[in-house]
Amino acid sequence: MSMRFSSAEIVAEALSGSKGRQLKDRTKIFKALITEWHPDRAGSNAHVATKVFQWLQVVKAWYLED
Repeated sequence: MSMRFSSAEIVAEALSGSKGRQLKDRTKIFKALITEWHPDRAGSNAHVATKVFQWLQVVKAWYLED
């Protein structure tokens, strides 16, 4: 049985798994995710990228709190 994960679940797992790192490391991770999921760079997946990008903006304060 194969499990399929949504893009948002994969991104959420990446953030959760790295939440304990130092702020400078989390900032780099967050910037990389924002760049990767920016809708202007998504091509044919712009709809999915927009949703993930918006969700990243919602969790930004939580993820980058010191």
